[in-house]
Amino acid sequence: MSAEQTVSAEPRPEVLVRLMEMADRYRAANEIRQAIEIYFELVEDHEDSPQAKQARRCLMEIAVEYERVGGRRQARGIYERLL
Repeated sequence: MSAEQTVSAEPRPEVLVRLMEMADRYRAANEIRQAIEIYFELVEDHEDSPQAKQARRCLMEIAVEYERVGGRRQARGIYERLL
């Protein structure tokens, strides 16, 4: 593969912004599992990005809401994965 064909391992910032927006839309549509999946992708694969920081906050909010409605197992799963 030539230098011109080399693909950067790090996504462009606008891609991370779009992923965050997509996760937020899933969350707003009450499609929580899809939102959680994208939030964790941002946290785990792009941990130093501003979007990862925002995704962590969103995951914590979701976990707190799970606890509030009696979903302790789901909340714990999020907390443990965030560790």
